[in-house]
Amino acid sequence: MWDLTLRNLVFRRRQFAVAIAGTALVFAITLLVSGMSAGFSAEAAHALAGLGGEGWVVPANTPGPFGSLTPVPEAVAATIAAQPGVKVADPVVAVPEYILHNGRFVIVNLIGHRIGGLGEPAPAAGRRVATNGEIVVDRVSGFHLGDHLAVGARQFTVVGVTDGRTMYAGQATGYVSLADAQAVAFGGRQLVSAVVLVGVPASVPPGMVYMTHAQVQASLLRPMAAARSSIDNTRNMLWIVAVAIVAGVMYVAALERIRDFAVLKAVGARSRSLVIELMAEAVIVSVVAATISIFLARLLKPAMKGMPVAFTTSAEIATISVAVIVGALASISGVRRALRTDPALAFGGGA
Repeated sequence: MWDLTLRNLVFRRRQFAVAIAGTALVFAITLLVSGMSAGFSAEAAHALAGLGGEGWVVPANTPGPFGSLTPVPEAVAATIAAQPGVKVADPVVAVPEYILHNGRFVIVNLIGHRIGGLGEPAPAAGRRVATNGEIVVDRVSGFHLGDHLAVGARQFTVVGVTDGRTMYAGQATGYVSLADAQAVAFGGRQLVSAVVLVGVPASVPPGMVYMTHAQVQASLLRPMAAARSSIDNTRNMLWIVAVAIVAGVMYVAALERIRDFAVLKAVGARSRSLVIELMAEAVIVSVVAATISIFLARLLKPAMKGMPVAFTTSAEIATISVAVIVGALASISGVRRALRTDPALAFGGGA
């Protein structure tokens, strides 16, 4: 049976090569969209890791330190720092801003922090913010070291560039001094968005709540919920397309082998053997396509400019596993045609 399967694959190699190429492309796109969904989580985790700290204290009734302008007095940071269990407590300001660059507006999630404190990652190039009027910004924004930019009425010089510190599906993050951020967001008033800290406070000031990094990460992902749902729906539709491609090729191959099936039945081949043979062919085609797609997806990744894409081993293993299911389902069209073949066709008769 296996010898017959391999012989047929070789004999119809052009047909199966077309099926493998088309299915591999579909699988590669599926991996890319799955990587986008996983990339949102990886992006949020990476952004938070760069800010340091172990948890946050934020105003109550807000989703988190980002995406909500509900300020509290800067003095709460000192109150929280004095709590048992707290080693460091630094105030931060988080506010999205539009910055004009080369004739277009770029969204930068501005984070103000105490110079030398929590709230700023180490840049990939240049240095950290050392004084007012300086900014560290992610390279996805298009800004480079030495560039000058305006945020509201404030002028900044780019002194550092980060890599991969983005939020909300590729939006750049910029880091400035706390005073600069307060000037941009609150007209210079000593207000902050949240307090990032090392340690867990015994209690927090009235009207504020403690959030772990995991909770803050979940709040960052909340605006992406609709996008992730759409991505999952797209992935499911792509699996259906993959089944259709392999099923179409298997059906055409089965039509060309009607007399072969008739002869096999006439000499006593059991239907079970024909089913296993056709299913094996379809599964081999799908698994080969899925294997190729893993490498193809990585080649296509640069085309997803600005979008966070994370390939995981589990997703690649899942693709191979789903490919087996795709092959099994796709073989049904050929199996049905084989089972309906009349053995009399082997002798020139039948319908």
